[in-house]
Amino acid sequence: MTQEVYDLDRGTTIQNLLKANGRPIPTTKEDPSSTVYHIKCDCGDSYIGETSRLLPICGHEIELPKSEQDLVIVKDRGGKVYTLQRYDGVYYNSFYSVAHLKQIKGFKLRSDDVYFAGYLRTGTHWTYEMMSMLLRGKAETAALWKGMNQLEIVEAAALDALPSPRILNTHFNLLHAPDDLKEKKCKIVYTLRDPRDVAVSLYNLSRSGSVVTNYTGDFKDYLYLFLEGKADVNGYFNHMKSAEKYLQQHPDIPVLTVVYEEMLKNKLMAVEKLANFLGVPKNVDLIEAVVEKCQFSKMVVDKSAYTLKFSGENTIFRKGVSGDWKNWFTDELLEDYFRVYEEQMAGSRFYREEYGRQK
Repeated sequence: MTQEVYDLDRGTTIQNLLKANGRPIPTTKEDPSSTVYHIKCDCGDSYIGETSRLLPICGHEIELPKSEQDLVIVKDRGGKVYTLQRYDGVYYNSFYSVAHLKQIKGFKLRSDDVYFAGYLRTGTHWTYEMMSMLLRGKAETAALWKGMNQLEIVEAAALDALPSPRILNTHFNLLHAPDDLKEKKCKIVYTLRDPRDVAVSLYNLSRSGSVVTNYTGDFKDYLYLFLEGKADVNGYFNHMKSAEKYLQQHPDIPVLTVVYEEMLKNKLMAVEKLANFLGVPKNVDLIEAVVEKCQFSKMVVDKSAYTLKFSGENTIFRKGVSGDWKNWFTDELLEDYFRVYEEQMAGSRFYREEYGRQK
């Protein structure tokens, strides 16, 4: 069996991202819309597609060359699979290099860093943009993808070179945060969103092929993986519970919880809260300008050049709404969700009645 791997050009952002990950970027005349893996079987058959997981080709199970990653094949109830890696007992997307995952615990922080630790698809790109504008004092779109300031993606040396104040974002759970966080007592921003919408958004991201998983299963089957914690960072419920435990252990660390649905309802209040928490001098004109600039419809356009795309589709900014889960959940799925949500989150500081069964 032979393997040829092509990391194809998806634009400036993905080029920079691959470089930051230490991955080669060979040139090719193939379709430049995606990452293509060309797997050839010894029997002469071959596969060309957009996944690096174990693949059955012509009836033969072909295992790709081993790497540092502890790859795990997760199978849903319908028999569809996708790949995660396991590091320090936690599931992560296999897109992250082990070297970058290893650097986080010992990463050196500065006292004026903002540690942004939201779970995937909870409004992190939106919130990051607001914070970036506030700290720079300008309602101007950040000319980069936020992943370029993300601990799991970028070399520590590149992050060290960033000017202060830095917004260091990560999807790591807080229990695995840098040791320096409790020493420097950096401000923490944590985002919350209805887990049902998170599940729908993460499912669509997983299907897009832009995050390596290339999942092809149905939502009803994916939801049970999500509810069981067989998803990124061991799932959203585990992420919230880990954050709560960390904050209980370190009550002297300042934290702001940003709720996605509240931002949608009152963007002005959300930006004001962020500004106050970040210590930005009161500036009504700046706050109003940030609110206007961070309208979802404008962000989709303004960030288009700095976001990840797959087959021309923007995989980062999807809909920017609340309640899309109603288009995906059946009554049966909803009942199972309510059961798990109450089991996992009852009594938590992050429990919200609107995310559970309405009484």
